[in-house]
Amino acid sequence: MRFLVFLLFSLLTISLFSQDKIPSQLPVIVDAQTVSYDPDKGVIRAKGKVRITYKEIKVFCEEAEVDTNTSIGKLKGGVRIEHKEGTIYGENIVYNFGEKTAEITNFRLSKEPFYAYGESAEKVSEEEYHLNRGYVTTCDLPEPHYRFSAKKILFYPGRKVVAKNVVLKVGKIPIFYIPYYLQPAKDKLPRVSLVPGKDKDMGFYMLSAWRYYFNEAFKGRFHLDYYQNKGLGRGITHKYTTDNFGEGILKLYYIDDRDKVSFEGLPTGSDRYKVQLRHTWKISPRLNSILEFHKFSDIDFMKDYFYREYERDSKPLSYLLFNYSLGGGSFSLLTQKRVNRFWSQSEYLPRLRLDIFRAPLAKSKFYFESDYSLANLTYKEASPSAEDSDAIRADFYNRLTYQDRIAWLRFTPYVALRETYYSKNIWGEENILRTVFYGGVELSTKLYKQFNSPLNFLGVRAEKIRHIITPLIKYTYIHRPTTSSDHLMNFDSIDEIEGENKISFSLENRLQARYKEKVWDLLYFSPSVDYLFNQEGRGSHFYELNYDLEFKPFDNFYFEQELKYDLDKSQVKEADSDFVLQFLLSKLSLGHRYVQGESSQITYSFNYKLSRQWQFFSYGRYESKTGEWEEQQYYLRRDLHCWWADIGVDVDRDQALTFWVIFRIKAFPKIGISFQQSYHGPKE
Repeated sequence: MRFLVFLLFSLLTISLFSQDKIPSQLPVIVDAQTVSYDPDKGVIRAKGKVRITYKEIKVFCEEAEVDTNTSIGKLKGGVRIEHKEGTIYGENIVYNFGEKTAEITNFRLSKEPFYAYGESAEKVSEEEYHLNRGYVTTCDLPEPHYRFSAKKILFYPGRKVVAKNVVLKVGKIPIFYIPYYLQPAKDKLPRVSLVPGKDKDMGFYMLSAWRYYFNEAFKGRFHLDYYQNKGLGRGITHKYTTDNFGEGILKLYYIDDRDKVSFEGLPTGSDRYKVQLRHTWKISPRLNSILEFHKFSDIDFMKDYFYREYERDSKPLSYLLFNYSLGGGSFSLLTQKRVNRFWSQSEYLPRLRLDIFRAPLAKSKFYFESDYSLANLTYKEASPSAEDSDAIRADFYNRLTYQDRIAWLRFTPYVALRETYYSKNIWGEENILRTVFYGGVELSTKLYKQFNSPLNFLGVRAEKIRHIITPLIKYTYIHRPTTSSDHLMNFDSIDEIEGENKISFSLENRLQARYKEKVWDLLYFSPSVDYLFNQEGRGSHFYELNYDLEFKPFDNFYFEQELKYDLDKSQVKEADSDFVLQFLLSKLSLGHRYVQGESSQITYSFNYKLSRQWQFFSYGRYESKTGEWEEQQYYLRRDLHCWWADIGVDVDRDQALTFWVIFRIKAFPKIGISFQQSYHGPKE
């Protein structure tokens, strides 16, 4: 039986009531085995497989009593309420359909990624619940594998969980106490992470990260790390956002190093630390600023304790930059100061720079661009050397380009002039003026042919293939500067300019494939070669061959290679290769990085799904120049329903072993501590 009524009587006239008592309201639909309505009290009663629909809310229970005067429903027996904030479960619920608030016993609610339970709960608004004597988890089992339990929990479905005096339980066993817990749904990092291990330099260690989150404008993590051979390390990584002064990240770390030496065995002293700050500020729509500060206790600190950051940038610069957009250009002020005496570095105290972006002159085919700068420069040698160099430099660069098309040929010649003033040279001679003249031309076109015959070769399927060819000839001439770079102090690339006369040939090839709605680059190949004219001591000759190759026949197969070949010496200068293949239950990645005379490093990663619960991962870096493994890593992953458990071993170049065990929640899979200390973390 279906019974249709209106909360507070809307749009439907019930003859027992006068029209002036009928406010406007949307209807409630009640469907049950038995339904009755008391017009004197305005109460609907329903029993047996009750289903109530009100706007976007659907209610399922065994027994219901809805007061149309107050919009309050008393729901009993396996109650389930479905709405956009999630699904609420309870044994007995008093629900206010108008205000969307509720009082619930044996409360359960599911809203990914969270599942919540409370002995009782109050729904105080559409998006806020107060749970009493309950827990939250990401495990969907009736008896979850883990839970965060507390006497009172504030639950905001789809947004966050907030609680105090929280106990982390695995099963029903208390494991950890957390004074304050806040977990945003979009933040995939866990609140607390622990990484134990053993290393030959550090001995036994325990790395921990404690995350805090007040809001998006104030969040971060505390670090507390114990090293058996080194001591106690502590630090903070804090991210902040202000309303009017920009945003940034602050990183502080300190350790009282017990043995006072780096991992390389060099003396460092006991106080080892880092202070890092990066702040960006959009002062106005046109003006913005960037501040970076990096201070370290010694040259090996980052390499010892934050190796991943060290690999990304081994010598970060400290500077303050203001940049003002001029629409067609920009004006900037840079102050760069050396703060770590153990590095050699150029200082700008300060540098003013005006960039005029490329733009047409009137409505002609001529384009003009320029770059002007004035800098007070100092080059500081690494301590203990005191042989510093300084000079004032004014640099003026102007370029005029003509762009046109002759039939099918793009034609782009240009000329440029650079005038640079130095207050002195390396011998102390004052008022030096260097002039450099540039000239050149680019010739290019684009050709293509389409093949409409279907392709089905070795599993590669395409309905159409289009071959696009872009040949390019580029001539570059730099007249020998009036002052050689050998006579100037070397602060940056402006001071290194030498004469050059060369022509470059390149031929870009692109095969585009189409199959049904999918369009992709099946093959990209772009070779280029440089020919030098009248080089001193050599004459004219081909100098360097380069190519870039990319091949992607399938979504699960990819190959890329970049190569530089020295034609003078008939040898490869640099080469980078990457190969990725994914098939069935495994994935293989291979890489090769080669720099002539320096390194020839091979990397690989491999994973294989052994069963539904088990996966195997492996990663390695091999230096063929020395015949040694730089790093090897092997680990197994066990699927524990809502957890991943990783157990593995890391072997470094000295054959030192580091064992580690990590438990990760699937809903928040990222490790709370960065893979940057002696624990390098698994690669995937």
